[in-house]
Amino acid sequence: MPDEDVQEVQVPKEFVAKLTGEGGRLHELKHMAGSDITITFQTRPELVNKAVAVIRGPKVSASLGAILLMQELSELIQIPVCRLTCAVVG
Repeated sequence: MPDEDVQEVQVPKEFVAKLTGEGGRLHELKHMAGSDITITFQTRPELVNKAVAVIRGPKVSASLGAILLMQELSELIQIPVCRLTCAVVG
């Protein structure tokens, strides 16, 4: 299909389980992107501490899926920092 696209997002390995496991929002992110994408995770020898999320689907949906995944990842990465800051300030 001509409008098919593949987007890749590097994910620190320690966050893959948080995205895909119990309580993870991967299914919700796929739904928000239009439910017509697939997201798989690959390991690559050149990326020791990272996995690659491969998002496939129609161009707009794949791009949106990558953006939503990066947004979710940034929120996950900031959680421990916020808790530490809130504990110190509060």
